[in-house]
Amino acid sequence: MKGNTKMKYTKVLQAIKDGKIVKWGNDLYDVVYDKVCDRYLVICNANDYTTVFNKQEAKECYIHA
Repeated sequence: MKGNTKMKYTKVLQAIKDGKIVKWGNDLYDVVYDKVCDRYLVICNANDYTTVFNKQEAKECYIHA
């Protein structure tokens, strides 16, 4: 995780809505909104593995500079 700031779930969702790049855990994982399934997802950039994003994971998120 980058820095010491733990993001709250609502802040993660708002950052994505604002067009910011949100990472989960490290730079390998993006948190995105998928319009087709109407869900927030975590996608691994190395292998495209995708899972549903949930509230418990928000504390590991940060906004990518």
